[in-house]
Amino acid sequence: MNATSIAIRSVARGGIGPLSMSDDSGDYDQPFPIVQFETDANDSEAACLPHGIDCTVPPVGAQFYPFFALKGNRDDDGRRDKCTLLFGNFSGHDIDNFGGDAQYGAPNLVHNFRQNTSGPVSNPCIPRVRED
Repeated sequence: MNATSIAIRSVARGGIGPLSMSDDSGDYDQPFPIVQFETDANDSEAACLPHGIDCTVPPVGAQFYPFFALKGNRDDDGRRDKCTLLFGNFSGHDIDNFGGDAQYGAPNLVHNFRQNTSGPVSNPCIPRVRED
């Protein structure tokens, strides 16, 4: 059985990530400015030790491990326009795969050694908020 890739985008195709509720209006119009890639793939690895040794993504023996990617054109200001967040195995023209498996970073030894995280990064495609 092969894994299926997915595409995630806002209804208006204007960015990735949910919108938070505004304290002022109660509308969902506040985009998340920061994202983080993470995986707990090492939970299934008996060889993964508390000091981070043998904690690898993809897991040993895996032929494939899915990663996030971004598809979208850049506008005149260099911002991504009409972005789609992809999850699976993507590469090619107009695809930023954030380094593939490397996007998950190193084991998070402070929080949970079996969790790999990128650390906080700027949202590469902030949703545009419709102004009425």
